[in-house]
Amino acid sequence: MKLSEQSLAWAMKHVGKEGDTDLFPTPFEFKILKKHSSEVIRTLKAVEIDTYQWKGPRRLMVPKSQFAFRSVCQLDPLDSILFAALVRGIGRKIESRRSPKRKEQVFSYRFEPKTTGKLYAATTGWEDFWTTSSLHCDNNKFVLVTDLSDYYNQIYHHTIENQLKECGVPADYWRSIKNLLGNITEGISRGIPIGPHPSHLLAEMAMIPVDNFLDSLGLTWCRYVDDIHIFCESKEAGHAALYKFVEYLDRTQKIQINKQKTDIKRCSVFKEVCKSNKLDHPINPLELMMISTVKSYTNSPYERIKYKKMSKSDADKMSRQNIEAVLRDYIGATDVDYTRLRWFIRRLTQIGAPGGVPFIVKNFDKFLPAIAEVGNYFESAAGNYSGEWSDIGDELVKVYESGIVQASEYLQVVVLSLFARIKDLNHINRLTKVYPTVSNMCQRKIVLAAAQAGAQAWLSSLKGEYKNADPWNRRAIIFGMRALPDDEKKFWLKSVKRQVVGLDKLVAESV
Repeated sequence: MKLSEQSLAWAMKHVGKEGDTDLFPTPFEFKILKKHSSEVIRTLKAVEIDTYQWKGPRRLMVPKSQFAFRSVCQLDPLDSILFAALVRGIGRKIESRRSPKRKEQVFSYRFEPKTTGKLYAATTGWEDFWTTSSLHCDNNKFVLVTDLSDYYNQIYHHTIENQLKECGVPADYWRSIKNLLGNITEGISRGIPIGPHPSHLLAEMAMIPVDNFLDSLGLTWCRYVDDIHIFCESKEAGHAALYKFVEYLDRTQKIQINKQKTDIKRCSVFKEVCKSNKLDHPINPLELMMISTVKSYTNSPYERIKYKKMSKSDADKMSRQNIEAVLRDYIGATDVDYTRLRWFIRRLTQIGAPGGVPFIVKNFDKFLPAIAEVGNYFESAAGNYSGEWSDIGDELVKVYESGIVQASEYLQVVVLSLFARIKDLNHINRLTKVYPTVSNMCQRKIVLAAAQAGAQAWLSSLKGEYKNADPWNRRAIIFGMRALPDDEKKFWLKSVKRQVVGLDKLVAESV
């Protein structure tokens, strides 16, 4: 079976709009793929999906909080398009078997693709989950709160295969997905890729039998991904539900619950927990004022607002002093709520308000679990920041050289990516000096930063390296040569274009 042109065209829009993951900077290749979309779709239409050889992913450990981490992967750009097209093609079959939205039980990742490329419903599922839980507290006395331990990494591939069959998905589709999962987990029959957006729907599909079991308990419940709330009339009933649930998970999927996050609470107490977990529950009055200001321009958490077109009074509300006061309260908490901190930084990104840039740089170690959002924020604020970006660049080099960042390849990659995304950060000479000693992923970022900075002499020295580089670095070196003088670039590319194929060739033709 081959994927349809319609699914592939939609997938191209999806990766163009959403990126391949929220946790890595979007690869430059996607802009090139968009430019050559007709040719790319024509090539991918010829792929036999059930025998397709998926390429190896890039994998890094990413901080979730100060002491919690997750293994996140990034697919090859063409694989990202194929994966999105696959899931788009089977999504309606999966969604039709899930607990219906009208029952208000499952609030995470409802399949609702748009022609723009969005894959999931543009709803505030997290907010609705906690609002509904709060309402259930009014009609119940106790609530069993639990979640599944390391859920995405514990999903059996056999469960995915069974559920795909139950959903009526054609065999070629589920064989292709099975091959992808096996490639990512290197033959281990557990785990789905964390990072790619389409993975969420596979995870939700794997929860269908779990949701059906929760229904069989005869109790009120609701769920967001692997966070589960089960409401009951007594503590004893909550314990009974927990015993049944744990036994079911062990018997059917060998999945464990997270003991630290499991408890039975009085609903009168849990209502306050529900309130504090809502994203629009501000940490202080200044955050409330700023979020209200953003909402006065748009109700969408995704729509960008031009900072320079805000009224002066509204821009004043987003001042450096106000932003720093909110950020200071977040990182000063005994137990930092990184979920809500990330959400606040995304709102700053939405408008490109630059006031938080100096504070974040000076306190960078406190923001490491939100570093992906910080990177997007800095890029969004680049055109509005009135200070010296070179000074920020100097601080970021110090951050990069710090012990904690040097201990994590992911942190190194995201910090280095800022120099490729914001030209005025400068300091390229300090980065190129470490090029020979860093990982392949870091080398790619330094090459892209050097191209952004116009480091012609250094880039010229790499012309002989591209042949032996891994695919990601090979494309970066080819793309980086756009900074060379025209005659030198033209002569070099003439030779390269005769030797490269596929995505490498598209990159060479775009330089």
